[in-house]
Amino acid sequence: MAREELDSFTDAGRLAELAERLGHALSEAVTTAERPIESPTASELAVLRLLATDLTRRQIADELFLSHNTVKTHSRNIYRKLGVSTREEAIRRAAEVGLLSARDVPPSLVSAADRADV
Repeated sequence: MAREELDSFTDAGRLAELAERLGHALSEAVTTAERPIESPTASELAVLRLLATDLTRRQIADELFLSHNTVKTHSRNIYRKLGVSTREEAIRRAAEVGLLSARDVPPSLVSAADRADV
């Protein structure tokens, strides 16, 4: 079936471009998954645990007696260290590498497969 799809594709130049982009994306995903995690600081871990809640960054700052800008900086550092770009990705990745326990991760961010393992 895949062969039929490829044979019916009329723009071979576009196919090569798509294949190259897919290969790059897969390589990047593997590299990110295998890359060792730089250890977060104690302050970053405190912020990370609260990122897994429904608190805003300003509320996290108030909770930890930090400035809003410090929480933003810690969040950026956490994202960089985990190789992610969103709060949700950071929570998932932190749970994958053991920085957050399963009970710290909101149910909405746990996949059905992960719930079956628990």
